Amino acid sequence: MNKLLKIVVTLVIFVILGYTMATYTVRYDETAVRTRFGKVLAGDASVVTEAGLYLRWPAPVEDVRKYPKTLQHVRHEPREIQTADGFAITVRSYVTYRVTDPLAFFKSVEDQTLKSFEDRKLRPAMDELKSVIARRDFAQLVNPDPEKVELDALEADCFEQLKERIAAGGYGVEIVSFGIERLLFPQEITNDVTQRMVAVREALAANIRSEGETRAQNIRTRAEQIAARIQEFAKRRADAIVAEGEQAANERLKVFDENPELAAFLLEVETLKAVLTRGTTTFILGPEQWGALRHLTPDGAASDGER
Repeated sequence: MNKLLKIVVTLVIFVILGYTMATYTVRYDETAVRTRFGKVLAGDASVVTEAGLYLRWPAPVEDVRKYPKTLQHVRHEPREIQTADGFAITVRSYVTYRVTDPLAFFKSVEDQTLKSFEDRKLRPAMDELKSVIARRDFAQLVNPDPEKVELDALEADCFEQLKERIAAGGYGVEIVSFGIERLLFPQEITNDVTQRMVAVREALAANIRSEGETRAQNIRTRAEQIAARIQEFAKRRADAIVAEGEQAANERLKVFDENPELAAFLLEVETLKAVLTRGTTTFILGPEQWGALRHLTPDGAASDGER
């Protein structure tokens, strides 16, 4: 029984080893290059682009090298660069790429690995971008006025140069993007830049304050003009009303002059109407204070007492 078990276990181990050595898998995000005795197969037989399980001859007869289809991100180490106007800056950049032709990549890159390509091909090409950056002035890279900053144009120039350089090498690699991740400056330049930015901001603030004061003065002047017009209109209207009142008074005075006693009587009657229409009215007056109320007495003359 023990001997049979050993045989079964040995057979299982051999089957697993044979399966491992004679098959390989390709994931959905991978491509593979097959080689036989270190050489690629004829035609497209060497390249496997579809995901699945495949058979192969055991190593060292046949070997399989896999490459990702996904984007690869490479961050370049900071490099000190001198701008066209003599300022020293440190630039940290990055690049993304993908392997589009795994067979060309396998044939052109030493060791056929992504690391080998990045270290021996991509990073040296990125170092050459220093000349592109060095053609810019410092104010084109750092400026308080966003319209004068040319970082986007600089990144586009670097991207085009790097893309052409890698394409010319025939590595089967496509450069997808290039960007400047960070700009660093020495302390003395940082202080100088800070002072410049403070000066620019102070000048902008002074211009804004001056503009605000000018606008405020214009508003005050306009308000004073409008107020003067309103006052002038009101004065003319008041003068017109006074003139109308004087004219009406003069006309009434002419009537009063014709019959003064009748005029006085009418005024007293109007006074009584105005007083008596307010409801219950009690008068406590002396004889000399009756005035228009004497017309309410039976004899039409003032008398002592309360009415």
